[in-house]
Amino acid sequence: MKTLSAYGAGSKAPALDQLVEPRRTATLLAVTRSLEAEAIDDALDLFALLMATRLISPTRRKSAEERLRMLPPLERAAKLVAKAGRSWSTSWTWSIRRTRTWMSRRSGSRWPSGPGPARSRCARRCRWWRS
Repeated sequence: MKTLSAYGAGSKAPALDQLVEPRRTATLLAVTRSLEAEAIDDALDLFALLMATRLISPTRRKSAEERLRMLPPLERAAKLVAKAGRSWSTSWTWSIRRTRTWMSRRSGSRWPSGPGPARSRCARRCRWWRS
């Protein structure tokens, strides 16, 4: 079938006219079926291209626009989380300072400097004590 189609597509009309009747009909039928298959393939390619440009691209653009519209609320939420983190960090730092002051008062000095009982006991448990 492919051979007949290739021969018929590459030949000129007078050469096809000189063929014997059953072979001429078979050659023309093979060329017609081959061209029909190519036309269907081209139509499907064109349909896929149109679907991509007319349907999928606007949807992608719309989703990108929606994502961009979502940025301000996300930015507000990020600022709120940052503020909460700063507040928590400030309260945690205050708690550490209060604990250090309390521990130093127990040991009798402003800041524990030597291996006193409070420092040695806390230094084993708390990493922040060493800073």
